[in-house]
Amino acid sequence: MKIFGCFNYNYIKFSPINPAQRHLCYSNNLLNKKNVISFCSSNIKTELPQFRINYRIKQLTKLGLSDFYARRLAKVDNNKYQKIIELVSLGVFEEGLEDTIELEEEQYKQALELISHNVINEDLASLAKLEGKAYRRVIALKDKGVDTEQVGLFANLSDEEYEEAKKMMKNGYTPIESASFARLSEEQKEIALNLCTMNTPVEIAADIALMDVQRRNLSLELIRKGISAEEALYIANLEDKQEDRLDEIISMNVGDENVSDFAKFSEQHYKKAVSLFSKGVLPEYISEIIAIEDGKKDNPEYKEYRKRGYSRSISYALSLLDSDELEELSKIMRKNKRIKEILFQEYDINLIELQDSKELEAIFSREIRCKNGTKITFVQTFDNRGNSTKSRLEEYSNHSTSSTLSGISGVYKAKYDKFGEIRELSQFIQDPETHSVIGVLHSKVSELLPGVFESVYYDISKFKESNSNIDNEVDYDIENSVLTKGIPMSTVVQLEDGTIVYQEYFRKNGLLTDREYRERKNADGEIIYSYYSYNIKDRKNKNLMDIKRVYRKLNDNVSINIINGITYRLIYDDENKEITVFDGKNSKKISFKDKLAYYSQDKLWKTIKTLPIDTLLTIDQNAKKWNYCREEDSCADGYTHTISTGTKQSVILHEAGHFKDYETQFSINNKTFLKVYSKEMKAFLNSIPYNEQEFVQYFSPRATLNDATGTNEFVAEANIILTTYGTDYERLKTRSQFLVRYFPETLAIVADLLRKTSQKSLLAED
Repeated sequence: MKIFGCFNYNYIKFSPINPAQRHLCYSNNLLNKKNVISFCSSNIKTELPQFRINYRIKQLTKLGLSDFYARRLAKVDNNKYQKIIELVSLGVFEEGLEDTIELEEEQYKQALELISHNVINEDLASLAKLEGKAYRRVIALKDKGVDTEQVGLFANLSDEEYEEAKKMMKNGYTPIESASFARLSEEQKEIALNLCTMNTPVEIAADIALMDVQRRNLSLELIRKGISAEEALYIANLEDKQEDRLDEIISMNVGDENVSDFAKFSEQHYKKAVSLFSKGVLPEYISEIIAIEDGKKDNPEYKEYRKRGYSRSISYALSLLDSDELEELSKIMRKNKRIKEILFQEYDINLIELQDSKELEAIFSREIRCKNGTKITFVQTFDNRGNSTKSRLEEYSNHSTSSTLSGISGVYKAKYDKFGEIRELSQFIQDPETHSVIGVLHSKVSELLPGVFESVYYDISKFKESNSNIDNEVDYDIENSVLTKGIPMSTVVQLEDGTIVYQEYFRKNGLLTDREYRERKNADGEIIYSYYSYNIKDRKNKNLMDIKRVYRKLNDNVSINIINGITYRLIYDDENKEITVFDGKNSKKISFKDKLAYYSQDKLWKTIKTLPIDTLLTIDQNAKKWNYCREEDSCADGYTHTISTGTKQSVILHEAGHFKDYETQFSINNKTFLKVYSKEMKAFLNSIPYNEQEFVQYFSPRATLNDATGTNEFVAEANIILTTYGTDYERLKTRSQFLVRYFPETLAIVADLLRKTSQKSLLAED
């Protein structure tokens, strides 16, 4: 079963990385075999002859099971094996097969009943073990549109809490909020909701709200200091003695996910941890290394690498690799002897497979933490031919970063907001021969239209003639520092009638991008008019892409869409949740009443009435159910034909993009798209600092996302950019701007594949 896209996007940081999550970075799910085995029970025994097992393995792999699960499950007795065949044919996840076939017969019957109600996930067995009211609730909620992953949250609520949860859903809360907050008082509920606005997971927010006042206040104070809510919850429950270290640990900048590990060390281990940290050992490795060196954990590979003189970080990172990955790394090392020098220093290792070429990258990153809390990262990348990309040195402190890219004409400085999004970015451009600064491209987030950058290019070749080296003391206040007049690259202004106008005009790699967006709102803050023009021209001034879109809200029941010259009139029926569309020649009715979950019909319907016609048609054609959820939990599932979203238009456009891609699979099959995508992605990764690369890694070959790939996510995000100016979701505004600026040719190809430039009516039959 494939989830074709998810909107959230806890960006996967590839250096350093939590060792418990390292398998997420290996493409094709090359899991560390030592870790995978621990996921499964060890009670499968067999007396079957080998030829029978081999036959079963082939049968199971043909049915879609991975080689690992096929080999493991091929050894069960005949009765259980028949159940496996039955469950696989019904779409049960391979991760849940082993537990499900171990159920008692009555429980197994309940599992089959759950499957008939489309309750299918890796937790199927645990849901099938529920009894009485809890079991009936699961089926009732699923039938009313609650997502499979969330129905279990309601199972153990008391009757009173369950009634409160149902009431909350009817009032517009998501299922996960309703199940988690039903046990809270009104005061606690307000605290939890405030935490959720700070990107705190719902369950964590509820747990913090339930704490006693003293520990809750400590959690909130830690969150204000930049500690994640999950870590703050854990720290707040530490012993008082351990709390005394918190300020010192936080000031060391060990990373918020490692604070609790340092706090709970014994006095002896704490001193050792601080010593290792000062020498450059990655903080997320320290707990494991101390346990191994103290004999509390067995890791013979680590000990062997240490005997060879390798650094602690390198030894631990190597011990996490499986034999295939070690062999690939050895091939790269044999082609570049300089890598061997790195093995004796405190570097982290990540192996990433490039999707377009199936080649590997070996990424080595080293961190140094200064006493003032500043983190300096040095990154070197080697391809499978042993070639090294340009090295980079980056400094990060106080939500600001300064990055020097050796051998590349540029230095980047960035500031971030509370969501980790860029609020200000300066690119200092060097003369490749003299290395003096010749210009600065300065961008800052628009206050009028927060999803875009306002950018100005300053020619400062005469401003600092004596500058032969770019230092990091150049003031952020570029406008007051630079004597020459800046050239606007993108601007946002508000006209007298309230219309906001955004214009962007810049050239990258010889391609000229010209975008304009206008919007006007009524007194209630609703958009009543928008205009979007997006044009890309090649070096010969030939159009690669030309999109023009208009939206007008005539009244609460009628709107107009104009797409590339074709006018669509949309009439909304609020009672039946139905839309009638006319293009002057053709008409079509689109009904959402049966698709929308009962608890969120009104909330989603209000957003549906603002969506463009092409998005509405895509969802109508591909989705049987549309569930309401938090924005960051949104996803589109092409297997079960379901979509879950919040109410943000850009989130819905992203998921609709997954459906469009799923229809044709061009993101993994179209050679032209893959070639241009790979070219522009490689240029981006080789020219942008590591900290800022994070915003695009979700769309890159370095991403491994629930059977989706970076190309899948690129297409989904492109569907936003090719429909409107960018994201209206505050926490994700940077990434669409980076895609527009650095991937113009790829976007032009996607526009054609998504039919965004088509001048044929969407209602006309092919």
